[in-house]
This record gives sequence, C-alpha cells and structure tokens, in this order.
Amino acid sequence: MSNIFELTNEYRQLLAMMEDPEIDEQAVADTMEGIEMELEQKADNYDWMIRSLDSNNEAIDKEIARLQALKKRNTNFIGRLKENLMFSMRAIGKEKFKTALNSFGIRKAGGKAPLILKSEDPLDCPNRFQRCEITINKDALRDAIDHGDEEAMSFAWYGERSEYLSIR
Repeated sequence: MSNIFELTNEYRQLLAMMEDPEIDEQAVADTMEGIEMELEQKADNYDWMIRSLDSNNEAIDKEIARLQALKKRNTNFIGRLKENLMFSMRAIGKEKFKTALNSFGIRKAGGKAPLILKSEDPLDCPNRFQRCEITINKDALRDAIDHGDEEAMSFAWYGERSEYLSIR
C-alpha cells in the first residue's frame, strides 16, 4: 500500500497522462478509481490516528491538571509550614539559629518595598502618575472598512483566512 505522498504523486501523474490523447480513457478511469479508493482508506486511517492522538491529549491534559493541583497543594502546605516555623521563632525571640543540618533565619524580602495605594482606581491617581496606553480599535476599523471608508482602507485591509481540515 502506498503512503499518502506517493498517492498524491500518482494522482498528479495520472492527471498529466489524461492530457495525452493516446492514453486509453478506461485505463485512466480504472487507475483513478484505484487511487481514490486507496486515498479514502488512507484518509480513514489518518482519522483513526488523529482521534487516537486527540484522546491521548485529553488524558494528558487531565494528568497535567491533576499534577498541577497536587503541586498547588504542596506549595500551599510549604507556605503554611514556613509561616508556622516563623511564628514559633518570633514567639520565642529566636530569629536566627543553626542546627546540624540547616541554618534558619528570618529576613526581609528583597526588591522594592510594597506600594500601598489609597485607591486602585487610576482616575483617582494624580495625572502625572498615570500612564496612557494607545491601542488600535480593530472592531471600529473593520466596521469602517465594511462601510467603504477610504482612510480606513488605506491603513488596513482584509487578509486571507487560513484553512483547516474538517473531519466529521
């Protein structure tokens, strides 16, 4: 049985042969039917592989979600253990000590000090501390192009949509 690329090449060769007036039409038709049947069988096999891999991906996604949940539980538990140890160290006034295996100490975090805001609303902040972000309103641009706006059409235009294989 030929692979899909060989079938494609055979089909192209057959199309080229059809242009030759000396080739028997029935032979061409029989050959084309054989290639099409083989291609259809290949397509069904491809579909089976696609569905199988898709099913594997779903199982992988579930396992990823399970492992991420486990990681989150572990991370939260680590945080609680550290908080409990820090609380106990502060309670007894021992912010630094060594054991045979480890050194323990309570330190200030690095980086910039946290900024406490009076309000989270940017409009409440003085203008000189605001940042303005300009973006393209693509919906308005599409609407203008659809209505024949020359300025919009000189700035943007529609491209070709991509194609995809549909298997039902």
